[in-house]
Amino acid sequence: DKKPCVLAMDAIMDLPAPPEVMKAKKGKNSSEENKSTNSKATVYNPWPALCSFVWAYPNNDFYHITFFQMLQSVVLEHHEASLRLILQKSKFLSRSVNAIKDEPNLRGVVLNCLNLLRLRSKSLPPSAFLHQYLDSHDGWKENIDYLTSLTETQQKPINGEGITIVDLDLGSSYALKLGLSDIDEWDASTATTVLSESSVEGTHDCGQGGDGAGG
Repeated sequence: DKKPCVLAMDAIMDLPAPPEVMKAKKGKNSSEENKSTNSKATVYNPWPALCSFVWAYPNNDFYHITFFQMLQSVVLEHHEASLRLILQKSKFLSRSVNAIKDEPNLRGVVLNCLNLLRLRSKSLPPSAFLHQYLDSHDGWKENIDYLTSLTETQQKPINGEGITIVDLDLGSSYALKLGLSDIDEWDASTATTVLSESSVEGTHDCGQGGDGAGG
């Protein structure tokens, strides 16, 4: 049986994508679908708007904390349908890797989100969506070293005393902060031929984990 939070994610993904997302799709079917949904009051999938609010309210720390917690639940469960809409169709990943270079006000929330994705992908088999999407994303690959460098600087004390190396991998206190305390790195040598559901989907209780706030 699915956990309540996964059922909620499924229900959200049953909602139609908003017009600005749908218009990127080509073909007669998508056009007819848009016409149908626009002909009556429609409740759209909220994820594209939720992603855009990160940029619309760059100084709203409360919203950034809330957004991270929502994203955290989706990422830890590796809810593929939600991840596709958030990262790919809503272009959250592309906008985020650009933001760490060009938008200092957003670095706190963006660094936490990107590192959440980075660490979670390490725990997944190569066939998993998140792992494959990050590996195929040019902006991600071009900026992963910069992401790591910024995160190391963020995690060091201001005076820099006593710490020369910052552990940013799974199993570290930093991973615990992001809510990844019970997730280990994928090891193909110990993986079974047929993956269990828990090896890809999260094993945590929905809504629990690190706060991932601040920056």
